[in-house]
Amino acid sequence: MPLGDILYVETVDGRVFFYDSERVYETPTKLYQLEERLTGAPFARVSKSVIVNLRRVRSIKREGNSRLVATLTNGERVVVSRQYLPVVKERLGI
Repeated sequence: MPLGDILYVETVDGRVFFYDSERVYETPTKLYQLEERLTGAPFARVSKSVIVNLRRVRSIKREGNSRLVATLTNGERVVVSRQYLPVVKERLGI
């Protein structure tokens, strides 16, 4: 699968999944290992459990008092941790 097709990568219960607009794929690779491999690609960690393709982020908005949510190009939404927000903003140029 081309990197550009990946919307985000997520770890759930110790298992790591890739998501594109149509399917979900499981990988035995750990999230931190994928993060290292994606250095230089348009991906950034947005929380302890999610790495997102920055080219697929449509918007990042505050939801309620404390939650930040990134909406992806397919309408899917992922929570952005405040801890990772500065890096995400820098990488997005905002």
